[in-house]
Amino acid sequence: MKRYSRMSAVVLAFCLACTQAAQAQENYQKELGLLHISETEFGTTFTSNLAYASYYFSPIPNKSLLAEAGFLSHTGSISVYRLQYEPDNSFDHSDNAQWSFMFNSGELAAKTTLHFGYTSYDTAYLNNFIYYGSAPPYYFESKRIFVGIGKYIAENLHIGLEYQNSSGKNFPYYDRTSYGANTKLIRLFDDNSAYSLACGINFEIVNLGFTIEKATTLNIEGDYFFNSFFSLGVGTSIKNSATSNLREGTTWKINSSYFITPSIEFTINTSKRRGYDPKQIEAGLSYRF
Repeated sequence: MKRYSRMSAVVLAFCLACTQAAQAQENYQKELGLLHISETEFGTTFTSNLAYASYYFSPIPNKSLLAEAGFLSHTGSISVYRLQYEPDNSFDHSDNAQWSFMFNSGELAAKTTLHFGYTSYDTAYLNNFIYYGSAPPYYFESKRIFVGIGKYIAENLHIGLEYQNSSGKNFPYYDRTSYGANTKLIRLFDDNSAYSLACGINFEIVNLGFTIEKATTLNIEGDYFFNSFFSLGVGTSIKNSATSNLREGTTWKINSSYFITPSIEFTINTSKRRGYDPKQIEAGLSYRF
């Protein structure tokens, strides 16, 4: 119960600070956020709390489609994430925390974008789930490098390529390499409604030391924005493995976002994976200023 009390206190303090500071601002350049994650796997529930801070290189207009203001402004950013794990007491763990860094260039010459990310932490719990391909990457990787390049072929349409490599030092040994392509489109309407469509395909090779597994994942996600403040979305992720049936499966997800004010956003996302994979619920709160 202590961990829930601690999390509740942090969220309450964050809400009070945001409420006192929130005013209608024409632009914002910084963002702070908290995310609480609850995941159930094989009858056991794991929780984690994510805090992040982002700085945008240019002011972003705090109007129109609030949830996608950063994407539509083509503005680069730098972000730092801290993820703290709170696993079930039956797991022996020492330091269940993760630091992440992400850099986005924004629009460069010829509307080109560059992305770089690095994640590092020291934890052993949940390492056994990598064989099943069910746990999200941040649960078991000791380090991860992400590199991407993209291009805005229109003001509201972006395409990109990405490369990721991750590896683990603890048992079981693993090394994961993946390549992918993605695209995102946003269509705006005169009444402030809009829709977005994001698609991507990813090819991965995982070396577990005793075997090598290969898989292909197709991701499709769409969101409808009823107005500048509120949106609902659905998505699916279909994984097909050429080497292991345990790594195959389909994930369905539902996303929702509501801006309490133009500066404060509340989100709830849920996903359910078939077969050996988990179900997950995320609740988040962010403040822009």
